Amino acid sequence: MIQKPFDDIDKDDIENLIEIEAAESKTLEFKSILPGMTRKDKKEFLADISSFANSSGGDVIYGISEEDEEGNKTGKASRVMPIFGENADDVIRRLDQLATSGTDPRMSVQIKPINGWQNANGQDGFVVLIRIPKSFRSPHRVTVDNGVRFFCRNSAGKYELDVDDLRDAFLATESQGERIKRFIEDRIAKIIANETPVRLSGASRLAVHIIPIGSFLNRKYHKLEAGSHLNIRPLGNYGGGGMVKYNLDGCYNAFMDGDESESYTQMFFDGTVEAVLADLLSDDQDSVCLEYCEDQVVGKLDVYIKNYLQLNIDAPVIISISLLGCKGMRAYIDRRRMRANSGILDRDVAILPVANLAQLTDVVIPELLKSTFDAAWNAFGFPRSYSYDENGKWKQ
Repeated sequence: MIQKPFDDIDKDDIENLIEIEAAESKTLEFKSILPGMTRKDKKEFLADISSFANSSGGDVIYGISEEDEEGNKTGKASRVMPIFGENADDVIRRLDQLATSGTDPRMSVQIKPINGWQNANGQDGFVVLIRIPKSFRSPHRVTVDNGVRFFCRNSAGKYELDVDDLRDAFLATESQGERIKRFIEDRIAKIIANETPVRLSGASRLAVHIIPIGSFLNRKYHKLEAGSHLNIRPLGNYGGGGMVKYNLDGCYNAFMDGDESESYTQMFFDGTVEAVLADLLSDDQDSVCLEYCEDQVVGKLDVYIKNYLQLNIDAPVIISISLLGCKGMRAYIDRRRMRANSGILDRDVAILPVANLAQLTDVVIPELLKSTFDAAWNAFGFPRSYSYDENGKWKQ
């Protein structure tokens, strides 16, 4: 994999692969030509990308030859073979559609053309970069012709999974999911028990956990240095900026009022973010303002996610949102009045459905979180979030 944020990779990075004779690996593969339209070509393409998703993730680059001058495969980048005579947008659309429709569970990949080459006739050419994140939903199977074939990768390339491999893959996926679930539950228990970086001022709390799956599962350690300009500004409406401090888990930011705070944001060394906001209740202490909670999450989530680009942390990312200490509360609407038909929250720990983020750029946060926000309003007896109009468009 090219060790650079996906959106920043350009022609110079491709040329550098040739200059250093970069070798194919478990996370990097070169293809001289695009996949064709035959069933065989489609199966080969899907086998390639699913093998990355089912292992450690990686990059596939179409438009780089790995052959020497005699036509022998060397496994190293030897020269750029730009793609001419094709419309880049059409190519990206075709490959993206094939990736999503030809795998089960459906895969999400990042695809982009990289321009900058011309042929003798002055025709512009491009190469195609596909970044496949390690999948949390693996193993993915290739479904062309109703197939049931599964592929994975090692340093020698892709290989087909046998029965024993498949059993281990499914067990590993279940184990990974349990690890993430246990982590969220453990953090929620600590928040409720006030085992937090700072003392919180209220018992009603909104907890947001942002977990980069690959980094979390592989226990990667990232240097969270003060000069790295990481933005972990806490949830809430505050002026100025809090001071970033360090602890055994990573670093955190909080706006203190004496020895208490209404919120804090903790970034763990593996990139996981925990943002907690207290004092959610109205002045009469019997209702929760859901719109305020939604505003805060939408306003800060994009900022938190952008930190991953600095840390070279890749998608996928899951986002878990919970309401804590709000049992028996109603929903406070429009920040001014109680909606007459608001129900009462029936539990003290309300963990909402998680949202899955397949890429770190061009993300529309309100669209990503609509189902999660709908569930929050469902918990108070409403059919959907009223922060969206009847067509599902964010109103705020």
